[in-house]
Amino acid sequence: MMESFLVDAENSLHHRSSNMQNNSQGSSGEDSEDDPLDDPFLYDKFLPDPAWAKVNKEEAEAKPKILVDPGPFRYNQRVFVTSLPAMMLVLAFGGETLILMGAIGTTAVALVSQLGDSRRCVIAFVVIFIPSHMYIIASVLPLLWLSVWHSLLLVLVNVFVVLTACWVMLQFKAFRMEEPGLCSVAEQMLFTVYPLVCTCLVCWGLGAVLPASVIPTVFSFLWFILLQLYLAPTLSSFRVHATTDENLDVVQVPIVAVTVIVFICLGPFLFVFLSLIVPSTGSFSVISVVHFVFILSLTLFLSTLLSIRQIFEYLGLPFTTAIYGRWASGLVCTAICYPVLKAYGFDSHFLPLLPVAIAIFATLGVVLAFKKRQVIMAGLAFVLISSLIGLFVLWIQRMPHNLQYPSSR
Repeated sequence: MMESFLVDAENSLHHRSSNMQNNSQGSSGEDSEDDPLDDPFLYDKFLPDPAWAKVNKEEAEAKPKILVDPGPFRYNQRVFVTSLPAMMLVLAFGGETLILMGAIGTTAVALVSQLGDSRRCVIAFVVIFIPSHMYIIASVLPLLWLSVWHSLLLVLVNVFVVLTACWVMLQFKAFRMEEPGLCSVAEQMLFTVYPLVCTCLVCWGLGAVLPASVIPTVFSFLWFILLQLYLAPTLSSFRVHATTDENLDVVQVPIVAVTVIVFICLGPFLFVFLSLIVPSTGSFSVISVVHFVFILSLTLFLSTLLSIRQIFEYLGLPFTTAIYGRWASGLVCTAICYPVLKAYGFDSHFLPLLPVAIAIFATLGVVLAFKKRQVIMAGLAFVLISSLIGLFVLWIQRMPHNLQYPSSR
């Protein structure tokens, strides 16, 4: 920087001295107008500003940043409902020590909050969170001695704890004012990754009491219920300005499409994964192939019930494609549900009639939704309702009565 300043000064002085010599030699007695090219400071006007001058100019023009609170996080209720089962599992890992640390941390943050300084609340939370996080990891780490697959549980617990901490940080005004961009990213993670992690932790806990073959179906149903809360178009709590590529929704349409694709594929992948690592699920056979097709058709059917109309509008495709896919996947899932439920261990005299009942209910829903030709539709609805009543009577007749326990001698 100093070298460029010295070079500019030397060039300016050289230009001024040469101009003065030319003026003394070329002067005459005749009066003439001043030539603008004889200005000794003309060279300085065309010199670029040196680096030190630019830095000083930027510092002079810089203004203090005005911090504005974008507003509180609006969706605490749904995040709390999502996190509650997984949080109970994490508290079970930590035990009384983790509960005590959480109580002390909550009390400390509440006391600091009474002082009115939100930045100190953030500092107090971070000070309590770091040892709590380390203790949770230390509580799960010994499970690696039982099985190397518990490393997946370690990753899930770690992600859950970090995202839960991000959710808590969104409650502090100072953090929202200092990091509005990070708040927007955390909100998006809570709407996409957090439901998946909570579902995985709950299914991991259910694996202790349920057969491994049932876990993929339970996983698909639980994640479907949570996605109903998060994939619907929802205004962001922290986004203020929309752009050409993004609107003000929390989850953008491309991310919704990726989430739906992962939802369709993850259930069948989980079934194949458990079939390979869990001996009780058995090797690949005809029933395992039927089971795989059932889970794939089930996830495809459930995905059509999500808020996916925005995806088809974004891609410019007709929504009737989703309707046709819903009927096709529902038909396949209904046709093979009996052998799959039989393999799950469900034993009922009504189980063979379950596909028939599902088909009648689906047809009745279509008939009741049809607004034209009301007389014909009313007749078809009467026939279908009569068929359902007949199935109910058949179920009552085939139900075993007068069951007696064998007398103990």
